Amino acid sequence: MAPSLHPEAAIRITDSGTRKGILIGMLSAFGSAAVVAFILLLIWFFQYTQRGRILLDRLGRPGEYDDEQAFAKEEAEALETMDDMQRMEYMRAKAFVQANPPESVQTDISLSQFLAIQEKGVSAWEFEPELEIANCFVEGRTEIEFFDAECSVQSNLPVPKQNEVYYWESKVYDKPENTLISIGMSTKPYPLFQLPGWHKHSVAYVSNGQRRHNQPFTGSSYGPEYVQGDVIGCGYRPRTGTIFFTRNGKKLDDVVHGLKSQNFFPTIGANGPCQIHVNFGQLGFVFIEANVKKWGLAPMTGSLAPPPPYGSEQGSILLEGGREGIREVSKCDIRGTIRRAPDHNDRLLTFHSPSLAWLTRMRTLERALAARPQRLCRRYGETMDTQEQNLKHKKLHRTTKARKARPNEKGGGGGTRATRKTTKINGRFYSTILRTTKLRYQVMKQPLAEREEGDVIPGIQE
Repeated sequence: MAPSLHPEAAIRITDSGTRKGILIGMLSAFGSAAVVAFILLLIWFFQYTQRGRILLDRLGRPGEYDDEQAFAKEEAEALETMDDMQRMEYMRAKAFVQANPPESVQTDISLSQFLAIQEKGVSAWEFEPELEIANCFVEGRTEIEFFDAECSVQSNLPVPKQNEVYYWESKVYDKPENTLISIGMSTKPYPLFQLPGWHKHSVAYVSNGQRRHNQPFTGSSYGPEYVQGDVIGCGYRPRTGTIFFTRNGKKLDDVVHGLKSQNFFPTIGANGPCQIHVNFGQLGFVFIEANVKKWGLAPMTGSLAPPPPYGSEQGSILLEGGREGIREVSKCDIRGTIRRAPDHNDRLLTFHSPSLAWLTRMRTLERALAARPQRLCRRYGETMDTQEQNLKHKKLHRTTKARKARPNEKGGGGGTRATRKTTKINGRFYSTILRTTKLRYQVMKQPLAEREEGDVIPGIQE
């Protein structure tokens, strides 16, 4: 039989278990509160402080800067080595970038720009110099000439993002030894009084062999130097945000990755006199892969029809037919037979089957025919009525004169039978002239569309 516990011992055991339960509960509550507080502290730390956080480009995107402190230290050291003019230009560019981030301006391709690309093709891209700077000149949309001061120029349209790769090339036509050229891409707006690659949201390949990505102080070694006659290409992969460069058809290493959120514009800058010609795809590329895969910014030709080739319009049915009609009308004699201008197959046209070229001169011919009766009347007299009266008067005068010459003849007048026969012949002659003149007038007065195909003004020979 098991021994029974003393009542006091049982009470002590119960009190000990109760205290342990309370202690365990309190420890659990404090532990949970500590975990929650630690989580809240971490959230507050990363939300409201920049200390200890790596900011690659000060906007949370990949870039060249390690953190704010490293950049501030590098900036302070660089400002000490700058002169007053360089320091002022740097602070001016820094203030411009801070006041004009890429999101402050609408840079997406608009509907009107898209229609222009569809219509013109790659010819829609061109460089637009800043009017306030005016230290470079653009000729023929893509031929850039820089002068003696530092400046940059951007294209009017951004690089598209529909295809896998986009590519463009720049040929250095003229470059003095002391001139520094920077070729790359940047966002808009960008301080165009500085070179691309020197400030935020820009990438460039410099003529001294360095590459610049958001780096206003020092560049890093990238490739060989390029001089006069070299061709520098720039490629962009929108899906990965990768930018790479080529030199004389040979691809160099990728400069940067992850630039997918902004719209980039082809940008070229120089600090001295030089000439650069850009090929957006309107010509063949030196880089073979881009040439074969057609990496240009747009097709070479759009939907807009080219202008007519002036000076080589031989063989055009419309133009040749028009010339023949003009020559025929110019040679037409107002006293001749009505002619129809031949068409391009040398067929005589009728008024019921005119050619396209002949239609354009219908009104001119109608005005010419309408003016003929007046000219024709001037040959015989002043007007048709005056001419008719003159003919009647002449006929009556001759008849009266013949009768007076032979008073014994029947009819009240004199003259022999031969004289009367001559008078009758003369009357018929004048009657024929009168009928012919009336018929001419009626034919000419008739509208052009109502004439028959064989209508000819009678009595008028060529």
